[in-house]
Amino acid sequence: MKSSLEDTSRFLMQATLGADQRLLYQVSKTGPERWLDDQLNASIGNKGPLEKSTRKIWKSFRKRLKRAHGEGAINGDGNNPALPYKWYFHMAWWNHTLTQRDDLLRQRVAQALSEILVISDASSLELDAIGMANYYDLLYKHAFGSYSDLLYDVSMHPMMGIYLSHMTNQKANEAKNIHPDENYAREIMQLFSIGLFELNPDGSEKLDASGDPIPTYDNRDIKELARVFTGLLPAAYKYEWNTSFWENSYNGYPVQFDDGVENACKTVPFIDATKPMIVEEAFHDRGAKSLLNGRLTLPGDQSGPKEIRSTIDQLVATLRPRRSSQPI
Repeated sequence: MKSSLEDTSRFLMQATLGADQRLLYQVSKTGPERWLDDQLNASIGNKGPLEKSTRKIWKSFRKRLKRAHGEGAINGDGNNPALPYKWYFHMAWWNHTLTQRDDLLRQRVAQALSEILVISDASSLELDAIGMANYYDLLYKHAFGSYSDLLYDVSMHPMMGIYLSHMTNQKANEAKNIHPDENYAREIMQLFSIGLFELNPDGSEKLDASGDPIPTYDNRDIKELARVFTGLLPAAYKYEWNTSFWENSYNGYPVQFDDGVENACKTVPFIDATKPMIVEEAFHDRGAKSLLNGRLTLPGDQSGPKEIRSTIDQLVATLRPRRSSQPI
């Protein structure tokens, strides 16, 4: 069904990150419904576009830097290394966004998801543009799919593991004064799923007898959920250069808690930030868990990935998702 230019313009401002005059007239003529169907049914292949593009851009700059300065001057052996910093991802993102037409809706949804399931390059993540691109491709891939699948992949992505600090998280060991990091457990409830307060079917807040909003979780729930996200590690080591402290043979070597490598190398830029995190089961809390007044229950003796998946499925399926607008 045809649509007026004014209505079409408003629609495209909501559904894309920008449309030109040709697209405006095209969608006005054919109607938004047909355009939506085309966008929703467009094939994206097995991978998103940004990791491949970011690698290509970085590879080009890497060659030029090495040619201009020599590897010894830029490998980090006594100086600041040349790394795939965040700018290479920025270049790939802008190039894709400004030139592609077949995935305008998917790109718009992925961009919106990136503002909900947030990682930030104003952190150590700026050291790995390729890892950031891979994370964005994950949002791109799941843009029209299952939120439970998306949230599981987000939870297991090393860039999220670094940003919200559940990577290298261990089960409690009182003798060593080790306690599970609670950061991601809090944020997955507050920001990524159930929000701060219980809701009525119409989206309004439920109130207790005193007229106050009813919290969805408390500190005990955070501590209980933190036990789920334990034993997580990056899949493998990886670094750009050969130096006095790093050889090519280290790249691809699996990461373990007790592998003798200092913790400073269990994060970017020394890990492969494109592969999902693994779970070292000896450091995963395999005890039974119950939280949210029994609405989320987990039997004991489950593997880490299985328990994380079950947790996320229960959060998404049995509780109303809502992102809080309040600050952490």
